[in-house]
Amino acid sequence: MYLYFMRHGKTVWNAARKMQGQTDIPLNEEGILQAQKACRLLFDVDFTACYTSPLQRAKLTARTVLKGKDTPIIIEPLLKEISFGIYEGQSLNLAERDPTAPLNRFFHDSLNYIPPKDGESFYELLRRNLQFLNKIMAMDYPEDSKILITSHGAFIRGIVTLSANLSISQFWRRQPLKNCGMTVVKADKNGYSLLKEAVDVLGGEKP
Repeated sequence: MYLYFMRHGKTVWNAARKMQGQTDIPLNEEGILQAQKACRLLFDVDFTACYTSPLQRAKLTARTVLKGKDTPIIIEPLLKEISFGIYEGQSLNLAERDPTAPLNRFFHDSLNYIPPKDGESFYELLRRNLQFLNKIMAMDYPEDSKILITSHGAFIRGIVTLSANLSISQFWRRQPLKNCGMTVVKADKNGYSLLKEAVDVLGGEKP
């Protein structure tokens, strides 16, 4: 089967460059328009099923992209974004640029990143990634099925890390995934492999 991992549309916190994690931030107006455009561009793709993170930005993206279709949408908690714990809502610019910021290692030294209180480590995220892949591969979908999966940036990077057989130190050394962008993974009895990464759907690229 083919797994089409889509990052949700833009949110208020994306626009303000704040760390979202598992805080349940909705799509903003631009994010809704992005999902509507993705719906038009992907209308001819026949998705067998859709799995979505329970966070509203991912759920609304799924419902909007699949508008006009009868594709079943299944809410899957494993698809939630990585948790930043007590640091959710902090400035992304500060975390990326200030070496003294607690979350700086998240972006620049993933191997030695220590999560804050109530946050998740990269290892915990990859464990969820693997749990989801094993769960979907155990489902009785036909080999040529196309499954839409609406999730989040770091979660999908974790999927790339596993399916491309990368180390945690390489977590951020890949192409950035835009809002409503897609990464495609093939899953079969032999395992899973990365087919396409960071497809710019809204820019006209085909997944």
